Amino acid sequence: MTSLYAHLSSTLKSGDNYEDDAATKLNKFFTKFSEALDDAKHGLEVDSNNDEQTLGFQLDLYTKYLEAEKEMLFRRTCLLIEFEDTSKTLDKAKPQKRLAAEELKKSAEKAYEDCTDLARVEVSLHV
Repeated sequence: MTSLYAHLSSTLKSGDNYEDDAATKLNKFFTKFSEALDDAKHGLEVDSNNDEQTLGFQLDLYTKYLEAEKEMLFRRTCLLIEFEDTSKTLDKAKPQKRLAAEELKKSAEKAYEDCTDLARVEVSLHV
C-alpha cells in the first residue's frame, strides 16, 4: 500500500509541465495532495513497524504459519494415500491395464515426492 502511495505521490509531483494559470493552481493542489499522500505513507509504515514489534502480532503470525503447515501436511497425507492406492491397483492390474496403472502410479509418486520436497523446505523455515 505504501508503494502505491509513493507512486501516486511522485506521479502527481511530476505533472507540472504547463505554464498557464489554471495549470499552476492545479499543480499547487497536486503538490499539496502528494505531500498528504507522503504523510499517509509514512503513517502506514510506522503502524506496520509497530505491529510487527508487538507480541500479539508475532503470536498471530506464528499461528498462521502452524495452520499453513498443518494444511500442507494434510495435503501430503492425502497424496500418500493416493500413492498407496495406485500401488495396490498396479499390483492387482490385469496385463492389458498394467501400463495405464503404471502411469497413474508414477504420476501419484511424483506428486507425493514434490509435496514432500516442498514440505521439507517449509518445515525447516519455521523451526
